[in-house]
Amino acid sequence: MDEKNEFALVPRPTGAIEKAESGTKRVLSGMVADTLALMSAKGSAEAEDWFQKGNSYFESENYTEAVKWFHMAAKQGHANAQYKLGRCYDDGTGVVKNLVEAFQWYLKAAEQGLSGAQFMVGHCLMAGEGISEDVEEAFKWYRKSAEQGFSPAQVNLAMCYRYGKGVPQNVTEAAKWYHKGAERGVAEAQSSLGDFYRNGEGVRRDMTEAVKWCRKAAEQGHVTAQYNLAVHYTCGAGVPQDYAAGARWYRAAAEKGSPEAQACLGFCYHTGFGVPTKDSGDSEAMIWYRRAAEAGNVMAIHNLAVCYSWGRGVEHAHSE
Repeated sequence: MDEKNEFALVPRPTGAIEKAESGTKRVLSGMVADTLALMSAKGSAEAEDWFQKGNSYFESENYTEAVKWFHMAAKQGHANAQYKLGRCYDDGTGVVKNLVEAFQWYLKAAEQGLSGAQFMVGHCLMAGEGISEDVEEAFKWYRKSAEQGFSPAQVNLAMCYRYGKGVPQNVTEAAKWYHKGAERGVAEAQSSLGDFYRNGEGVRRDMTEAVKWCRKAAEQGHVTAQYNLAVHYTCGAGVPQDYAAGARWYRAAAEKGSPEAQACLGFCYHTGFGVPTKDSGDSEAMIWYRRAAEAGNVMAIHNLAVCYSWGRGVEHAHSE
């Protein structure tokens, strides 16, 4: 037999080989997919471990070490690590403050659907921090976050609708999103929802509902809500008139620095409305009038001038 023709005697089973090759490709393809999946799972587990180490260092206030581990996990695509790394760059915690770098890490996490990161991307775009200001794009990211139930984003989305920032003004939509935030216990949303019910913006005017939401915010220490609740009590709007309750809420807001509340509390002491008789008097009124006047409150400036003019609570001194 001619050596070079030896293999010609072996018939080539074409179809069987093609089937075998195709099957082999499928097997190899599956093996590659399985290998990649195992690698991905290993990488995810490793990134999670690095992230947890970063959290531990962060909680023990070793911020430099925390940033190192957050960075390692973030580079592996760990969304929470990307967000935490963004916060570190944003605040200058454990690393030199860098708003551009912060935005980039927020964006990476936001694109993976992390609601807190989506909110921060919206914030950066709205404020022009680390990126050029773009209110329309900010609105889009606030909405993405809000639709996932992230309450700060719900409040900011409501504000966008309320004031027409990045979207046409729509007070009905604003009321809807304030309501969502208010139900989650956000004081700012509760206070604003109270305003909407008081003024009939985006909802039917309802003083009882206004007081309800105003009170929830006031009890959380929201100064504007405390002042507004005092006004409700003083005027008897949505609640029985109660000067004493009004004075208590004026004081709560006044002690937090509200000039309007300080002026009204001064008036309570001046007239004796809502304060015990033994505590009422011009001297106490003068203290609160002066604080409010120094902040530029017009009513307090006027009343303070009257007190000086008539020598009420002070020595008679027209020059003041």
